[in-house]
Amino acid sequence: MSNNNNNNNNNNNYIEILFWKVFKNVVIRNLIFKVMSEQVIEYDDIKKYYIGNRIKFSNITSLNLISKKKLWTILKDKLISDQYIRIDKKGLLKFFKNCNEDLETIELLYKFKKEEINSIIDPINQSIKDRNEIALKYFINYIDEKTGMKLPIQYSPIYPHDNSFYIRSLPIFKLVYLVLKENNRQDDIDLLKNQLLYRFLPKENGEEDFISIIYENYPELYPKKDEPITDKIHANIPLEKMIKLDSIHRDLQNKIFLKGFINFRKGFPISIVVNSYNNYSLDDFLFLYKCAYKSNDLLIDPKKVDQDANEMIKHLQCEKEKLKFLKLKLAQELTHQDFNFLYLCEYNDSFDLIDSESVASYTFSRFSINALKYLIEISFRFNGVFILFPNQQIFIENPNLVIEFCKLYFKNDNHFSMKYNGWLYIISSILKFCKFEVLKEIIESIPDFPLKLISKLLYSFDFNCPSQMVKIINLLNSKQEEDDYYDNDNNDGTDEYSLISMKSFKFSDYLIGLNSNFKINSVSQFNDLKVFDDLFLPSLSLSSLSSSSSSSSSSQIQQENHDGQNNSSSMISNFYKSLSFVINSRDIIKQAILNYPNAPKELFNNYLLKLFNDFDFESIKEIIEIIKFAKIDGDNKTFSFNNQGKSTEEMYKKVDGFLNYLNEIKFSNLFNGNGISSFFIALFSLFSNIDKLIENCPSFKEIPFHLFENQSSIIICEILFKQSIDFNDRLKIIKYLLNEITTFSVFNYFSPPSNDRDIIFKNQLFTIYNVKTNQLNSIDIIEIIELLLLKKVDKKEINNFTTIEMVQILFDFLVQCKNVTLQQIDSIIELCDTNSIELSIGYYHTFYFYNLKNLKLSNIILENPGSSDTSKSLIFSKNTHYGKYFFFFYKGHSFNFIKNSSFNLIVMELMKFYFQPIGYQKGVIYLLKINEPELAMSLLKDNIDSFKKSYEFRYQSIKIIKSFFKSGVFKIPFQDIINELIKLNLDEFSIDKLLKHSILLERIDITNFIISNYGNLIFGLNFNPFIMNRKLICKYLLENHKELLLNNSIVIGKE
Repeated sequence: MSNNNNNNNNNNNYIEILFWKVFKNVVIRNLIFKVMSEQVIEYDDIKKYYIGNRIKFSNITSLNLISKKKLWTILKDKLISDQYIRIDKKGLLKFFKNCNEDLETIELLYKFKKEEINSIIDPINQSIKDRNEIALKYFINYIDEKTGMKLPIQYSPIYPHDNSFYIRSLPIFKLVYLVLKENNRQDDIDLLKNQLLYRFLPKENGEEDFISIIYENYPELYPKKDEPITDKIHANIPLEKMIKLDSIHRDLQNKIFLKGFINFRKGFPISIVVNSYNNYSLDDFLFLYKCAYKSNDLLIDPKKVDQDANEMIKHLQCEKEKLKFLKLKLAQELTHQDFNFLYLCEYNDSFDLIDSESVASYTFSRFSINALKYLIEISFRFNGVFILFPNQQIFIENPNLVIEFCKLYFKNDNHFSMKYNGWLYIISSILKFCKFEVLKEIIESIPDFPLKLISKLLYSFDFNCPSQMVKIINLLNSKQEEDDYYDNDNNDGTDEYSLISMKSFKFSDYLIGLNSNFKINSVSQFNDLKVFDDLFLPSLSLSSLSSSSSSSSSSQIQQENHDGQNNSSSMISNFYKSLSFVINSRDIIKQAILNYPNAPKELFNNYLLKLFNDFDFESIKEIIEIIKFAKIDGDNKTFSFNNQGKSTEEMYKKVDGFLNYLNEIKFSNLFNGNGISSFFIALFSLFSNIDKLIENCPSFKEIPFHLFENQSSIIICEILFKQSIDFNDRLKIIKYLLNEITTFSVFNYFSPPSNDRDIIFKNQLFTIYNVKTNQLNSIDIIEIIELLLLKKVDKKEINNFTTIEMVQILFDFLVQCKNVTLQQIDSIIELCDTNSIELSIGYYHTFYFYNLKNLKLSNIILENPGSSDTSKSLIFSKNTHYGKYFFFFYKGHSFNFIKNSSFNLIVMELMKFYFQPIGYQKGVIYLLKINEPELAMSLLKDNIDSFKKSYEFRYQSIKIIKSFFKSGVFKIPFQDIINELIKLNLDEFSIDKLLKHSILLERIDITNFIISNYGNLIFGLNFNPFIMNRKLICKYLLENHKELLLNNSIVIGKE
């Protein structure tokens, strides 16, 4: 005993000495710290460090996780020490993608997991797809030690409509092509040709350089012109993909054009050319012309097209002449209005060589005088509807051109013969973008100008400036007085020949003009509104208009186009609401007070809101000094804060100053109703990270939320349902506000719905979260629930519906937190029970209860492998949104059952629910899929009688065998599983059938075990593996078990 103690002491002393030797060595110590700091499984947020969020190396079994984190040292150690690793397709795909620098790891994985890898993926194919050059070299040169055979190169199917190039790396291409060439694999080389021709990609995919290099260095891969087109070779490159290549590949384009490899049958891709018109060079247009010419004459020889095109421009001296000539020739070949328009915009000539409709389109959109003269010369006439939208920039930059164009069009009755019907749009643009003098000159100098169209636009109030509108009305009235057909006896504006009828103006349109159209920039423009006030409010003096809040006014306002009379108070209220939209400066506010002395103070709220949204408290101070009063009401759309393109630092500075001002004047003095809550909800939408808001805006800490607890409580409710804000940020905001107030007091924020959870589903959309990536923190949610139930809600009101809904939503999120535990959920349920709050726990929550117990349990629900019920399949789909049907469809097991029961018991219970007796075999397959072979075998044994009765068992048994054999290394040896299957004494699991599927799946290890241990019970092979392309296993059988093949009369081919 003493010797043992001495040994232990010596060991402890040795470890102690070794530790201090290492720790005192600066180089080693720093290296250790450096490695630890660079570990990819470390976290940058301290809240992510909690029990259960770190995985022991010994518990890491997923190849997917290892490959994702690139833990190659751990992988090599596990392979060498024969530890369990779960090999599946997802993990292998991640491995081939990420392990592209460590050849040793690739070699070890294939050495120890060869059978599993070969049964799931093609390693050569996967290396090509992931551009893993190291892996590809290894697998191309790999020779099996037992069979002496190389791995085959097998392409995935290639289709002409597939836009992705299978081989997208030059080194990969060279490797594959070299091997194919050395082995004389002409069929595969033909597939490579097909790839090159059909994956001729545009520049944005970054691959035409690769294709160009191949074309220059491996010309044999491009088929000869006279080579017959077969199913394997398609010598027709789409014209669209050829045109997308840029100028640096012009030589390649010309070579392929001359060899006749371009397919012109689908027509010319005009949209590509139009979009790139300004980027093309002379050589580009030469190539485009040749392609357009060939598209119009499919029988012509490409070499003749090339010769004729070069001959055409040979006599032209300079590049500009050649370029213009080619553009014109291309326009003639394409006969497309969009291209013609671009040519005319650039050169403004050759109208007689381009179709007249294209010329007309150009003429009236660009106000071309030369083009209009040409149309007049040929007596062009518009037939039917042909409305063109004019270019707005011309009205702004060259209004004199517009005047000249109008004069020419209406000169000498040209307009009667041409009959262009788009003048309404031209006049509308003149009114919006030109000065009044432009329209005045047009009206005064053109007798036949369509003045009625001007009146039509006036009636709609579709003007930017009311002053412009007033001037035009006066101008038309003046013009009307001068007209020969003006009837002096009819002065009420109803004459059918009147240029403008004042009674045609509508009050409702005037309000739209105020709301949406008018952009008032000066006091004089604001005063011009008096013309319309007098028009629509003739029975009232503007100076005596009463406040919109007054209910004593009995004056009636006559409104045209409406029967009867409306209450003047309502009319005035609508008027002031619309008028508020054009008040946008301090000077206009002063003038509005003079023009409308009895107007309500809310008249200025829209402008105040604009200042609020810009955080301009200095201007707000000035406005309040002028109007002496301000109260802002609010709803969820009242405030929309604007960051004005400023940096975050500048915005924080502005917000801090603004909040400081609000603190000084006390919030309640500036807000009515829900104004305060609307303000803060909008503020949190802009600055959702409350920690940064507090850090950068010291004034925020001074806000007295406790002085307006009702509004603060509304903020809490609204923020909880604000989906545009990250939920973690919502939690921080809510927690801060709860700590700032004494009582949570919104007891009627929600009203009880007719159905249990309607309010939840109406206000919040949940999705089944990916529990591996979800970053919700349970501690924050629990703290808020406890604050509500233990401190902030009055005990008398704790059963209020609003409180219940708040807790329910928080609980709904709590169950999906990555770091939540069943014990924490249990404590919250108990807390709710103590306060007589009945939580609605449905299938949504049960899903997460299963997940917390074991991820495999929740996966059973998502997979739903045994369901034949379509509606249930939709409910359990991974893409299903959280809704009433998913929530209530099936409550599953109780929380207490899940918490207290073993994993095995719950699995078997779920199997009973999902897999009725007739479908238990599907349950076996699913359990194998999630790597639970012991449970699968148990389910198989316990329900053997049901399996025998099932008509599906014969077919399902094959899937069960394949699932066993494909699953790689189980928690228990495959030998034990085979022994157990044979013990069942079922024909479906006979030795012959087990042997057959081990051969078909090329599981050499299983095949060897069955033959070695049950060879005397093999009655015969009823298939020939040599005709089923199982080369590896066939070579193994020939070398090791040839007598088995001969005894069963298997015909062995020459190969």
